[in-house]
Amino acid sequence: MNWLFRTRSGKILLHLLVWLQVMALPFMIRELFFAGAEAPKVLTQPFAGSNWILLLLFFGIMIFFFYMNAGVFVPKLLLKRRFGVYLLVVAGCMFVIILLVKGLVSLDLVTDAEFFKQRRFLGLGSAFITFWFASVGYQVTRAWFQSEQARRDLENEKLKTELSYLQGQVNPHFLFNTLNTIYTLAHRKSDRTAESVLQLSNLLRYVMDSPPESVLLEDEIRHLEDFIALHKLRLTDKTRVSFDVTGHPSGIRIAPMLLLPFVENAFKHGVSSHRESAIRFRLEIQANSIRFRSENARFNSAGIEKERTGIGIQNLQRRLTLLYPGAHDLHLSETPDQYVAELTISLEKGKPAF
Repeated sequence: MNWLFRTRSGKILLHLLVWLQVMALPFMIRELFFAGAEAPKVLTQPFAGSNWILLLLFFGIMIFFFYMNAGVFVPKLLLKRRFGVYLLVVAGCMFVIILLVKGLVSLDLVTDAEFFKQRRFLGLGSAFITFWFASVGYQVTRAWFQSEQARRDLENEKLKTELSYLQGQVNPHFLFNTLNTIYTLAHRKSDRTAESVLQLSNLLRYVMDSPPESVLLEDEIRHLEDFIALHKLRLTDKTRVSFDVTGHPSGIRIAPMLLLPFVENAFKHGVSSHRESAIRFRLEIQANSIRFRSENARFNSAGIEKERTGIGIQNLQRRLTLLYPGAHDLHLSETPDQYVAELTISLEKGKPAF
C-alpha cells in the first residue's frame, strides 16, 4: 500500500477515490438535512433531466477552487502572512462561484430550479466554506509534512557525513597499528616480514572494497581472523590468543569494522614481552542478536585508561549510536589484572537511523 502514498499515480488514484466519496456524500446524508421536508430533485433524482450537468459543474468548480487555494493562494499568500490579500482573493472566488451557479439555475438547466431560487443559495455558501476550510487544512498539513521530511533528510545527511568522518578515523588508526606490527617484524629481521606485507594487502583490500553501510558478518569474521593472524606474527610463546565463534553467520549483515577496535586494543594493551598473558575473543551469534566479548591482561594501565576516554572508544560509541540506536549494549570493565569489553547488538532493531 506504500505506492498509494509515495508514487504519483498512487496519489492521483487516492485523490480520485476521496473526491468520489465527497461527491456521494450529499446523497448519503440528504435525509439528515431534509428530514420532514422535500429534498431537491437534484439529490433525489440526480440523473433526471439536466441535473447531472449541474452536479458535475458544481463539483468541478469546487474541486478547481480546492486545488487553486491549496496550491497557489495558501502557499503564496496565507503562509507568507499576506492575510488581507488572501481574504480578498477568497471572497472574490466565492462571489464568482455563486454568480456562476446562479446563472446556471436561472437558465433552468435543472429540473428543480425553483427550489434553489427560494433557498437563496445559503447551501452553496456553506458548501464553499466547507471546501475552503478543507483546502486550507489539506495544504497546511501537507506543508508541515514536507517541512518535517526536509528536516529529517537534512538530519540524515548530517548523520551520514558524521558517520563517514568516523569511519575515516578508523581506517588510518587500523593502518597505523598494522604498519607498526610489520615494522616490529622488519626490525627483528623476521622471515615473516614478507608474509605480513601480503596479509596487510588482503586487509587493505577488504577495507577499500567493503561498502560503507554494511558487510556480511562472515566477511567481517574473516577480516578479524586475518587481522589476528597478522598480529600473532610478532608475538612470542608467552602470549596465547584465541578467537571462538559460535552460531551461524550466514546472511547476517553488520556495519564494517565495528568489532575491530576491541581487537586492536587487546593487542595494544594486553601483550608483554616478558610475562605470560592471554587474549581471548568470543563471538556468539544468535537468532536475533550477536555478542562479542574481548578479554586481555592489563600491562599498560595508563594506556587503557586513556583508551577508555580517547578517540578510539568515543569513535566506537558514536558509531554505535548512529548505526544501532536503542539496539546495542556496550560494557567496558576492568580489574587490576584484566580488561573486558562486551558488545551486544540486536539484529531485529539494529538498523541505521536514516
